Amino acid sequence: MLYIRCGVSDEYGNIIIPYIYDKIKISFNNYIRVWKEGKVGLYNPSGKLLIKVSYDGIYVFDKKIYVKKQDKIGLYNMKGEMLIPCIFDKIIDKDTYFIVYLKDKKGIYDIKNNIIIINCNFDSY
Repeated sequence: MLYIRCGVSDEYGNIIIPYIYDKIKISFNNYIRVWKEGKVGLYNPSGKLLIKVSYDGIYVFDKKIYVKKQDKIGLYNMKGEMLIPCIFDKIIDKDTYFIVYLKDKKGIYDIKNNIIIINCNFDSY
């Protein structure tokens, strides 16, 4: 059986992203999503691996990287630093904070101070 692997080289043949992936796709601002064995990861435009190939989905949106794993959602910044762990059912960006949902509870996540208040159950914010 023939397997074709994807990667990226520059015009001089220098390997930027190793040829080990099943699929590659350019995302927001030339960030590169890579797939291997059904999981996805992310490289920056310079070829640095930001997020290991371990998620079910990666969505780059508005200078934030949302990740999905087993129906849970988390958040990274554009440097590949985890801001919110991948444990929530839903995340809503409110500029200075995030509203996070876990089962029937809502909470506020402050990424600057890494504080979560998940045991609150407000009707509105």
